[in-house]
Amino acid sequence: MDYSHAEGLEELLPEEIAELLFLGHMHTHYTTPFSYKLQNEFVFLSLGSKHLKVYYRKLKNFYPVLNDSLIRHTRLAFNERRMFRRYDNFAEIPQSMLRQLTPILSNGIIFAFDQAFEQEKQYRIPILVVADNGQSPIYRSRTSLYNKAKQVAVLRYNMTSGHWHLVITDSHAFEDDQFY
Repeated sequence: MDYSHAEGLEELLPEEIAELLFLGHMHTHYTTPFSYKLQNEFVFLSLGSKHLKVYYRKLKNFYPVLNDSLIRHTRLAFNERRMFRRYDNFAEIPQSMLRQLTPILSNGIIFAFDQAFEQEKQYRIPILVVADNGQSPIYRSRTSLYNKAKQVAVLRYNMTSGHWHLVITDSHAFEDDQFY
């Protein structure tokens, strides 16, 4: 967890310290993971050797990280299936396109790179929404996650033009008011 001033650490009440301990131990937040006393922008939780859970106070800090991660994973998934023809020039994903994902981010989403495929010079990555059963995704098997997930969109990369497209297949999942 980052913080702005060391003095903020000394100002924490026992209840606030308990909430931070809960966050670190249970890998989820009891109340908001952000403290006005610490003025933290990020919370990083290591969930094992392959998992990291990160809270961002401001989504504008999240989108560049998401962009880099999606490009890296797309490159790996695409090239993993090719022996000779490698493709390393994936363009940046427009931030406006990444912002379209905002309504489904809080539910938990899966970019299903293991189900990605190339068709008609377009590389297609299914986007699934995770069904919430109260159990952390890291404690579920991939099969369990996928069985309870629903495809809501496809992220497509046009190999010829070098442009990304977001195709929403379930517009209901993207409605802002469905969670309230």
